[in-house]
Amino acid sequence: MYLTTKQSDHWAYIALLLSAAFLRWWVPGGIPLTSDEISALLRLDSPTFSHLMEHGVAVDGHPPLVQIFLYYYVPICGGSVFLIKLPFVLISVLAVHQMYWLTKQWFGKSAAFWAAGAMAVLPFFIYYGQVARPYGPGLNGTLWMAQMWFFLSKKEQVKRGHWVQWVLAAWICAYSHYFAALQAAFLWLSAGFWWPAQRRLAWGVSGAVMLAGFAPYLPYFLHQLSMGGIGGPDGWLGTPEPRFVWDFLSYLFAFSPLLWGSAGFLALCALYMHSEKAMHLPKSSFWLLLAFIFPQAVGYGYSVWVNPVLQPAALLFACPFLLLFLSKGLSSFPKSWGYAFTGIWLTFSVVWAQGFRKHHELMGKEPFKGLSLDAQKQSLNPDTYVALDIPEKRWDFFGGESFDRVHLSPEISELGASVNYPRLSVGVFPSSNHDVLFRARRSHPYLSHRLDLLGGTRWLWTKHPKEKSIAPRWRYAFDNGTHSFFNTPHAQRLEYSKSLELMAKRHDLGKNDVLFAAFYFRSNEKADNVELVSEWYSENDRVHWKSAKAEKLRQQVWVCYLTLPLADVWKSQEDLWRILVWNPSQVMLKAERLYMECWPGNPILYGLHEEI
Repeated sequence: MYLTTKQSDHWAYIALLLSAAFLRWWVPGGIPLTSDEISALLRLDSPTFSHLMEHGVAVDGHPPLVQIFLYYYVPICGGSVFLIKLPFVLISVLAVHQMYWLTKQWFGKSAAFWAAGAMAVLPFFIYYGQVARPYGPGLNGTLWMAQMWFFLSKKEQVKRGHWVQWVLAAWICAYSHYFAALQAAFLWLSAGFWWPAQRRLAWGVSGAVMLAGFAPYLPYFLHQLSMGGIGGPDGWLGTPEPRFVWDFLSYLFAFSPLLWGSAGFLALCALYMHSEKAMHLPKSSFWLLLAFIFPQAVGYGYSVWVNPVLQPAALLFACPFLLLFLSKGLSSFPKSWGYAFTGIWLTFSVVWAQGFRKHHELMGKEPFKGLSLDAQKQSLNPDTYVALDIPEKRWDFFGGESFDRVHLSPEISELGASVNYPRLSVGVFPSSNHDVLFRARRSHPYLSHRLDLLGGTRWLWTKHPKEKSIAPRWRYAFDNGTHSFFNTPHAQRLEYSKSLELMAKRHDLGKNDVLFAAFYFRSNEKADNVELVSEWYSENDRVHWKSAKAEKLRQQVWVCYLTLPLADVWKSQEDLWRILVWNPSQVMLKAERLYMECWPGNPILYGLHEEI
């Protein structure tokens, strides 16, 4: 018995939705909560709705829709991670359905299978479909508004319900994510330029209603706008570089040359199809590209001139229009060719992302859960002292017990109690003080094991040589005994860029590696004002500076420890890097040894956004 074409399309569509759902649930060991999700859940502890708005929403950088939903939903589901994530995974699958419907209306079934399939299987969409954050609702709001744009752009009579949905979709965007609101603003503005003239009045009224619906939240929006935080002096996000879009597209297509090349081929086909007749919206290549570029152009300008806010997650709501543009190129293929291309492309995407890049393992390596559970496991060994840089509330969230050998403090550099234990387990994050690893090695000189998580690393040190790891865990970089006296109020240069170039050639440094420097010297005087200084220059501008004061190691022997995560400073091998010793008190000292080691950093730290 043979299936008809309609039946085949029907079952293929069902298989597509099931694949999208499976890939969003398939996480070895169970899907955990990310740092952002835990932060949102901790801010739900509010006795009243007004308290939630002041202390759970206003302090965040997002509109309130998801936080309000969680406020009422989490008590019902009992805190189950599965149930917390369930609505967000479902609306992520709903977005795949909406992408299919939208593309089918514009460019046909074969194009629709490719566009919806890309949203179903690409790691970028999978990751943001797994988190209980504003991304899923904002993406669905954007797609819903685009569907209404399609209906209202026609010259035929439209239903009143389409106008209602048009406004509701805009409100969902505005109350979900500010970049989704920016996407909604583009859709409304472009409608004013290209919709039929008889709709201009209704278009203007709809815009006024949209603004009126957002007006109650306006004071909170202005407050969040004034906070900064995500970027700027007090923030964690840097100003985007000119190649931001290129890097984002690499991330979107899973850093695969084949996926990149095929997307470029579809783009050329879409541009080739462009004609004067195609200028009639919504099928214009120009309009689809503009819908993708507009929000990121605004975000880039705001990030450069006001406050950094642009990051890959912000472009999630613009990506459907890029997929629409690329699917237009596929619609020029014969139908059988289009289906064949889509099947091969989607198969390779899944094999590449899940088989080679192992994207499904990244969520299972979420640091707060992973380090918490690992710390509990390590603490069961009476010979092991556990030091973990994790906030106490997050430790409690994962059911962490209180035991004496777990150091729950943001500053874990004090490891004095650990010297009485044969083993020392240290858990650190990118924001941790990595100097603690030098101190750990000083008391426990042998590295037994290292566990890399999605943003954190656990190091297990031991005092016994027989327990050290067979594989080398760090790479020797540079050692220089100067054996010279100097007495000067000025900085004394000890090494400069040639040593770094030598390391780069020999060890292929990566930006997630960590550079450790130690300066040992002797002095009969108090020398705690002596500092080891690192300076990094790019095109004659100092882009990074760090110093470490001397500590007394033993009688007349002092040491300066300096830790440099290369992600903070790494630009190119042409930059100038200097290690200096600053002796402002002009004490007499003898420099005995300066040495540096480059330790491989966490390869998963940049796993979501950069090529592993």
